[in-house]
Amino acid sequence: MALFRLVRQHCTTTRLIVVLVTSIILLQLVHLFLLSLVESRAEQNKVQKPKPPTPPKRTLRRPSRLSLGLDTSGNYQVLRFLVSSDTIAKKATNGKDDVTVVTQCSVSNLHHVQTLAERWVGPISVAIFSPKPKIKSIYLVILHLRKCFPAIREYVSFHLVHPLGEVKDAVRPESLDFTRDDNMALEVPCNEVLEWIQNFQNFNKNYGDDVPYPNNLLRNVAWQGSSTDYVFVIDIDMVPSTELRQQFTEFIVLKKQTMQWDMEEPQNLVYVLPAFEIDSDVSNLPMYRTEVKALWDTGDVRPFYQEICWKCQKHTDYTQWRELNVPAVTDRKLNIAFEVEWTDPWEPFFIANRNIPKYDERFKQYGFNRISQVCEVHVAGYNFAIVDNAFVLHKGFKNPGGFHEQKDKDNDKNRILFRLFKEELHTKYPDSLRRC
Repeated sequence: MALFRLVRQHCTTTRLIVVLVTSIILLQLVHLFLLSLVESRAEQNKVQKPKPPTPPKRTLRRPSRLSLGLDTSGNYQVLRFLVSSDTIAKKATNGKDDVTVVTQCSVSNLHHVQTLAERWVGPISVAIFSPKPKIKSIYLVILHLRKCFPAIREYVSFHLVHPLGEVKDAVRPESLDFTRDDNMALEVPCNEVLEWIQNFQNFNKNYGDDVPYPNNLLRNVAWQGSSTDYVFVIDIDMVPSTELRQQFTEFIVLKKQTMQWDMEEPQNLVYVLPAFEIDSDVSNLPMYRTEVKALWDTGDVRPFYQEICWKCQKHTDYTQWRELNVPAVTDRKLNIAFEVEWTDPWEPFFIANRNIPKYDERFKQYGFNRISQVCEVHVAGYNFAIVDNAFVLHKGFKNPGGFHEQKDKDNDKNRILFRLFKEELHTKYPDSLRRC
């Protein structure tokens, strides 16, 4: 009996110990669970200092439209859309019934783009010529222009042409993969950018280098860089009258509505803008026809090439244009004033359908490069209509002594080529009765 009580007492003690140990283990597990839960909630409720948002970078990177190729002669590499305008990048226009200004220059003449972009307020395609493919330096110049002048950033696309002296001169695609942040600090303040570009020492001047300046190739490259129904080919140091783009698009739309045009204009018209020169001392460029006439009266404006080659421009018939009875300045609609039969050696500036004949790229340097294209436009059957309420203006008077030293030599060389060119037109247009 005593033994039985002893055994029972021992079992009770053992169970008590087991229960106590189990309780301790359970309490420890509950403690760990509660501790984990508290830490989890504390982590969730912890106030974190918010990170400042990272502003999106606007970079001047290799654009998707960029293409590298050669010209038809194989002597020049062409980089189309080296930098696209924001309008093209955003595909903000379809180009129907619109006009692109087509122009070309060397890098040191890119300062002219600012005035052109702010006056035109529409698509501009610029082909740049550089004897060497100094891509990073050219990017830097374009970056400054885009940063300092919103109209250039919005409307101007840039293309590059350079000669291929050797295979090593070719630009490789991988060399275009670097980026430049549009928000980076500029190396030159905006108020000094235009003068800096004009005096940039790393690039040549138009016609001022040992490498021939391929003006017609450049015009065609810029032309191909346009996406509008119409093109307006002018020199980089020219500016159109104010609101010309809007005037012309409204004119075209109205004509199509009233005359029910098909895809082609009646009579295959091109629309000639009377061209003028303005004294470089005149600080404010005239915007409208009335202002041009007033400056014409004072001698501060004169017809383009009046002192250089009057026969090249006189067929615009400036006297008849000057005496037109055009409505008041508040009514700036564009109309055809009169038509002029093309006569050699007239080389007007005009807006035309993009499908007209392009420029013969064999012409380089000075002489016969523009008139060769005008001549073909005439032989191809196009007629020339002078518009009434618009013009194009060259900045500065053109004087006989203002050309490069090799101008006469270039002219003589291209005169021989022009004679050959005219003979080739007979074969190209065998049914045409027109000659030049």
